[in-house]
Amino acid sequence: RMNEALHAFTEHPKLRDTDSVFVVIMSHGKREFVLGVNHSEENPDEFPVDNIYKYLGPQECPALMNKPKIIIIQACRGESRGSVMVSDSASAEVVSDDASQQLPANVGNIVDDAIRHVHKEKDFISLLSSTPDTVSYRREDLGSFLIQYITEVFNTCSHEDDIDELFRKVMQRFEDFPDETKRQMPTKDRCTLTRRFYLFPGH
Repeated sequence: RMNEALHAFTEHPKLRDTDSVFVVIMSHGKREFVLGVNHSEENPDEFPVDNIYKYLGPQECPALMNKPKIIIIQACRGESRGSVMVSDSASAEVVSDDASQQLPANVGNIVDDAIRHVHKEKDFISLLSSTPDTVSYRREDLGSFLIQYITEVFNTCSHEDDIDELFRKVMQRFEDFPDETKRQMPTKDRCTLTRRFYLFPGH
Protein backbone atom coordinates (compact mmCIF):
# COMPACT_ATOMS: atom_id res chain seq x y z
CA ARG A 1 0.00 0.00 0.00
CA MET A 2 1.06 3.55 -0.71
CA ASN A 3 0.85 4.64 2.92
CA GLU A 4 3.35 2.00 3.97
CA ALA A 5 5.63 2.72 1.00
CA LEU A 6 5.71 6.44 1.71
CA HIS A 7 6.26 5.89 5.41
CA ALA A 8 9.19 3.58 4.64
CA PHE A 9 10.59 6.23 2.29
CA THR A 10 10.60 8.84 5.06
CA GLU A 11 12.89 6.58 7.12
CA HIS A 12 15.45 6.02 4.35
CA PRO A 13 18.91 6.82 5.78
CA LYS A 14 20.07 8.62 2.62
CA LEU A 15 17.48 11.37 3.05
CA ARG A 16 19.77 13.16 5.51
CA ASP A 17 22.45 13.45 2.82
CA THR A 18 20.22 14.53 -0.06
CA ASP A 19 19.48 18.16 -0.88
CA SER A 20 16.01 17.55 -2.43
CA VAL A 21 13.57 14.80 -3.38
CA PHE A 22 11.17 14.03 -6.22
CA VAL A 23 8.12 11.89 -5.45
CA VAL A 24 6.21 10.67 -8.50
CA ILE A 25 2.90 8.82 -8.10
CA MET A 26 1.10 7.37 -11.12
CA SER A 27 -2.22 5.57 -10.79
CA HIS A 28 -5.95 5.96 -11.11
CA GLY A 29 -7.57 8.44 -8.77
CA LYS A 30 -10.40 10.70 -7.74
CA ARG A 31 -10.53 14.04 -6.00
CA GLU A 32 -8.10 14.12 -3.06
CA PHE A 33 -7.25 10.40 -3.41
CA VAL A 34 -4.95 8.17 -5.44
CA LEU A 35 -6.23 4.62 -5.85
CA GLY A 36 -4.10 1.56 -5.16
CA VAL A 37 -3.56 -1.12 -7.79
CA ASN A 38 -5.95 -3.52 -6.02
CA HIS A 39 -8.66 -0.91 -5.41
CA SER A 40 -12.25 -1.99 -5.90
CA GLU A 41 -15.65 -0.88 -4.67
CA GLU A 42 -15.78 -3.92 -2.39
CA ASN A 43 -12.20 -3.49 -1.13
CA PRO A 44 -11.25 0.21 -1.33
CA ASP A 45 -7.57 1.15 -1.39
CA GLU A 46 -7.58 4.94 -1.31
CA PHE A 47 -4.46 6.96 -0.54
CA PRO A 48 -5.21 10.54 0.59
CA VAL A 49 -3.03 13.02 -1.31
CA ASP A 50 -2.75 15.05 1.91
CA ASN A 51 -0.74 12.19 3.42
CA ILE A 52 2.18 13.08 1.14
CA TYR A 53 2.58 16.45 2.84
CA LYS A 54 2.03 14.92 6.25
CA TYR A 55 4.63 12.18 5.85
CA LEU A 56 7.24 14.40 4.19
CA GLY A 57 6.68 17.31 6.58
CA PRO A 58 9.10 18.19 9.40
CA GLN A 59 7.30 16.26 12.14
CA GLU A 60 7.29 12.90 10.34
CA CYS A 61 10.45 13.44 8.26
CA PRO A 62 12.90 15.86 9.87
CA ALA A 63 15.61 14.69 7.47
CA LEU A 64 13.86 16.67 4.69
CA MET A 65 13.27 19.85 6.67
CA ASN A 66 14.17 22.96 4.63
CA LYS A 67 14.82 20.81 1.55
CA PRO A 68 12.77 21.11 -1.66
CA LYS A 69 10.20 18.36 -2.10
CA ILE A 70 8.80 18.08 -5.63
CA ILE A 71 5.59 16.07 -5.95
CA ILE A 72 4.24 14.89 -9.32
CA ILE A 73 0.91 13.05 -9.42
CA GLN A 74 -0.47 11.50 -12.59
CA ALA A 75 -4.02 10.43 -11.74
CA CYS A 76 -7.58 11.45 -12.49
CA ARG A 77 -9.14 13.77 -9.93
CA GLY A 78 -12.70 12.96 -10.90
CA GLU A 79 -14.81 11.83 -13.83
CA SER A 80 -15.73 15.14 -15.46
CA ARG A 81 -14.31 16.28 -18.77
CA GLY A 82 -11.89 19.18 -18.63
CA SER A 83 -13.62 21.25 -21.32
CA VAL A 84 -16.71 23.44 -21.51
CA MET A 85 -18.52 25.30 -24.27
CA VAL A 86 -18.13 29.08 -23.84
CA SER A 87 -19.37 32.24 -25.51
CA ASP A 88 -17.23 35.34 -25.97
CA SER A 89 -20.18 37.55 -25.00
CA ALA A 90 -20.33 36.46 -21.37
CA SER A 91 -19.64 39.31 -18.94
CA ALA A 92 -17.40 38.76 -15.96
CA GLU A 93 -18.93 38.78 -12.51
CA VAL A 94 -17.19 41.03 -10.02
CA VAL A 95 -16.87 39.63 -6.53
CA SER A 96 -15.59 41.66 -3.61
CA ASP A 97 -13.85 40.22 -0.58
CA ASP A 98 -15.69 40.30 2.71
CA ALA A 99 -14.19 43.28 4.54
CA SER A 100 -15.06 41.73 7.89
CA GLN A 101 -12.49 39.02 7.20
CA GLN A 102 -9.68 41.51 6.60
CA LEU A 103 -8.55 41.89 10.18
CA PRO A 104 -5.06 42.98 11.18
CA ALA A 105 -2.85 40.21 12.49
CA ASN A 106 -2.04 40.35 16.17
CA VAL A 107 1.58 39.35 16.58
CA GLY A 108 1.43 39.20 20.37
CA ASN A 109 4.44 38.53 22.57
CA ILE A 110 7.37 36.67 21.08
CA VAL A 111 9.06 34.31 23.50
CA ASP A 112 12.20 32.22 23.30
CA ASP A 113 11.21 28.57 23.67
CA ALA A 114 13.56 25.70 24.31
CA ILE A 115 11.66 23.75 21.62
CA ARG A 116 12.09 25.35 18.22
CA HIS A 117 8.92 25.96 16.23
CA VAL A 118 9.08 25.22 12.52
CA HIS A 119 6.61 25.57 9.68
CA LYS A 120 4.18 22.68 9.57
CA GLU A 121 4.48 22.59 5.79
CA LYS A 122 7.21 24.26 3.74
CA ASP A 123 9.43 23.73 0.70
CA PHE A 124 6.87 21.76 -1.31
CA ILE A 125 5.77 22.22 -4.89
CA SER A 126 3.34 19.83 -6.57
CA LEU A 127 2.13 19.31 -10.11
CA LEU A 128 -1.14 17.38 -10.43
CA SER A 129 -2.15 16.12 -13.84
CA SER A 130 -5.57 17.80 -13.96
CA THR A 131 -7.85 20.30 -12.28
CA PRO A 132 -10.16 19.10 -9.48
CA ASP A 133 -12.99 16.72 -10.49
CA THR A 134 -11.62 16.15 -14.01
CA VAL A 135 -9.99 13.24 -15.81
CA SER A 136 -6.41 12.84 -17.00
CA TYR A 137 -5.69 11.49 -20.45
CA ARG A 138 -3.01 9.18 -21.79
CA ARG A 139 -2.12 7.53 -25.07
CA GLU A 140 -2.11 3.76 -25.20
CA ASP A 141 1.24 3.72 -27.03
CA LEU A 142 3.09 6.63 -25.32
CA GLY A 143 1.34 6.84 -21.96
CA SER A 144 0.53 9.92 -19.88
CA PHE A 145 0.57 13.32 -21.58
CA LEU A 146 1.79 14.87 -18.33
CA ILE A 147 4.85 12.65 -18.13
CA GLN A 148 5.57 13.13 -21.85
CA TYR A 149 5.51 16.90 -21.53
CA ILE A 150 7.52 16.92 -18.29
CA THR A 151 10.21 14.86 -20.03
CA GLU A 152 10.29 17.20 -23.04
CA VAL A 153 10.33 20.42 -21.02
CA PHE A 154 12.90 19.22 -18.48
CA ASN A 155 15.21 17.93 -21.22
CA THR A 156 14.97 21.26 -23.03
CA CYS A 157 14.85 23.87 -20.28
CA SER A 158 16.10 22.50 -16.96
CA HIS A 159 19.60 23.88 -17.56
CA GLU A 160 18.27 27.43 -17.15
CA ASP A 161 14.78 27.44 -15.53
CA ASP A 162 13.77 26.84 -11.92
CA ILE A 163 11.16 24.21 -11.05
CA ASP A 164 8.29 26.69 -10.87
CA GLU A 165 9.00 27.91 -14.41
CA LEU A 166 9.49 24.35 -15.66
CA PHE A 167 6.05 23.40 -14.33
CA ARG A 168 4.54 26.52 -15.93
CA LYS A 169 5.99 25.50 -19.30
CA VAL A 170 4.57 21.99 -18.87
CA MET A 171 1.14 23.52 -18.22
CA GLN A 172 1.56 25.73 -21.28
CA ARG A 173 2.04 22.64 -23.44
CA PHE A 174 -1.55 21.64 -22.62
CA GLU A 175 -2.87 24.79 -24.34
CA ASP A 176 -2.58 22.87 -27.63
CA PHE A 177 -4.04 19.47 -26.79
CA PRO A 178 -3.82 16.90 -29.64
CA ASP A 179 -7.57 16.16 -29.49
CA GLU A 180 -9.79 19.21 -30.08
CA THR A 181 -12.70 17.57 -28.26
CA LYS A 182 -10.76 17.02 -25.04
CA ARG A 183 -9.04 19.33 -22.60
CA GLN A 184 -6.72 18.75 -19.66
CA MET A 185 -4.93 21.31 -17.51
CA PRO A 186 -2.36 20.33 -14.88
CA THR A 187 -2.42 22.23 -11.60
CA LYS A 188 0.42 23.53 -9.50
CA ASP A 189 -0.63 22.89 -5.95
CA ARG A 190 0.50 23.83 -2.44
CA CYS A 191 3.63 25.64 -3.51
CA THR A 192 5.49 26.57 -0.34
CA LEU A 193 8.96 26.92 -1.84
CA THR A 194 10.54 30.07 -0.45
CA ARG A 195 13.56 29.91 -2.76
CA ARG A 196 14.04 29.14 -6.44
CA PHE A 197 14.95 25.51 -7.01
CA TYR A 198 17.16 24.59 -9.98
CA LEU A 199 18.04 21.09 -11.12
CA PHE A 200 21.43 22.39 -12.30
CA PRO A 201 22.26 25.20 -9.87
CA GLY A 202 25.86 25.56 -11.09
CA HIS A 203 24.85 26.45 -14.66
